[in-house]
Amino acid sequence: MVREGYFALDKKKNEVEVEYKNEDEPKAKSQEDIDRGIELILEKKDELISFNEPLAFIFSHSALREGWDNPNVFTLCTLKNGSSEIAKKQEIGRGLRLPVDVTGNRCLDRNVNELTVIANDSYENFSRMLQEDFNKNMNKNEVTSDLLLVTLEKAGIPKIKITSELVDEFKKELIEKKVMDSNNVLLKNGEEEIKEIQFSNETLQEHSIQITENFVKYMVEKGTNRIEIANGDNEPIINKQRSFISEKEFKNLFEELGTNLSKKAIYKCKIDNEKYIKSSIEKINSYISNFDLKQVVELTEAKGNYDDTGKFNTEKYGNKEIEFSKIEVATKSDFEIANYIMYHTMLPRLAILKIISGLEKEKREALNIQDVLENVTEILLENLNEMKAEKVFEYEVIDGYVTDTEKIFEVDNKINEEDFENKRRLFQAKKGSRSLNDYYKLDSDGEKEFAEKLENDENVLLFTKLKKGGFVIDTPYGNYSPDWAIIYKNSSENSENNVGIYFIVETKADKEEKDLTSVEKSKIKCGKLHFEAISKEVKFNWVNNYDDFRRKFEIK
Repeated sequence: MVREGYFALDKKKNEVEVEYKNEDEPKAKSQEDIDRGIELILEKKDELISFNEPLAFIFSHSALREGWDNPNVFTLCTLKNGSSEIAKKQEIGRGLRLPVDVTGNRCLDRNVNELTVIANDSYENFSRMLQEDFNKNMNKNEVTSDLLLVTLEKAGIPKIKITSELVDEFKKELIEKKVMDSNNVLLKNGEEEIKEIQFSNETLQEHSIQITENFVKYMVEKGTNRIEIANGDNEPIINKQRSFISEKEFKNLFEELGTNLSKKAIYKCKIDNEKYIKSSIEKINSYISNFDLKQVVELTEAKGNYDDTGKFNTEKYGNKEIEFSKIEVATKSDFEIANYIMYHTMLPRLAILKIISGLEKEKREALNIQDVLENVTEILLENLNEMKAEKVFEYEVIDGYVTDTEKIFEVDNKINEEDFENKRRLFQAKKGSRSLNDYYKLDSDGEKEFAEKLENDENVLLFTKLKKGGFVIDTPYGNYSPDWAIIYKNSSENSENNVGIYFIVETKADKEEKDLTSVEKSKIKCGKLHFEAISKEVKFNWVNNYDDFRRKFEIK
């Protein structure tokens, strides 16, 4: 038995129905069944997810009402008038309970976990109010200091230039240019306003394109953790592979593409150890020279009260800082520091000890402070990745290890009504299109234009946008997923393959080569070397528009 209905059976396995004296008090016989069910659930909390217990799930009409902490007990259906706003959210939260596997990990498969809410409200109002409340409580529109910091880091600004003063200046300019308000909340048109921003700060000016791109990227990622609320009154939007792919000619091309993409390869690089140690010492000395070590304690006063819904709100009204010029910290030995760095970077201990011994005395003392040690560890890792990226010279195919093509070409089934509101971010294939899938979510206007040009090019035999994380290339900066896979009609008389040629394309819409960050350039270099090792039939490059695609891949 894999599942059981709670409150559904009596001791003789006969179906029963819970009867109530009134709305809240069950009759005596029904109370016995309830007590039996409570004992079953509470005593089998651990057994329920073990292999020794054949029962895996319990489905109930009301067991979750009391908030019992058993992840594999589910409510089938609850019909009632919601009372307060908090109660409504609690009930939805219980309905969204996610099951756990035998290891105790939550199962986060969105294709399985689905909650149906029958609301005595219009779909538009219900979904809007729930999403707004979710965003407010989860700070989805908040521009945090961490987000500003990672934006500057990913924009390619050298670590030694990223100081608290630069972050404060970045924040100040975003407020002045109406991208965010003084409460750190993104304004309605903030993501559009930053695209037109002209920074005053020299460092921000120098990296303005990358800063803009990364700020929008991270705010979109922060805000896309949305509650996906589909209108149950409408037919679901089903995204699927198009039928032409089953035709023999296209099926062969598709399978050949999958074979090439499924191969795994690792990069090879040769690093000059002494050069790495020397440059690391210079970077750490420079980094620690750029700030004063001080301890600041911030004291904030606030008042709080409960509103009409029972929610507790706070309001800050006083704030001051107390600064201590001297920081008292425990001394860390060289071996303690080396062990910490080694654990987080996999660098050899001897190399780390050489770096520590090469630091100036006061710089070495700063490593006793944990925050400084963590930042220095990041500098060492960043320097290592930079040197690896510079010295990657080839890729080697791993025999016998392949990626499942179903994962590579996995269809994005989460297409909903909201995606159609921004037509520049959704591609819908026309009749006769050689697009692999019916729909694709896109990252920019430039990608939408690129997809439309592919669709209208009669020489394109097949194209698809590659899902992030499906097909990946191993690089010093982690896994890298290009944007497009394209099969183009081969017009070359000298080629052995007279059917189609395979292109893997990274789109950097409207960017010139000088605008690419060092990380982007490194990933593109790795992409080229990867496919040189994988197959002579596959060509890889980056493009900024469709004309650039035809030029770089020498398409006539």
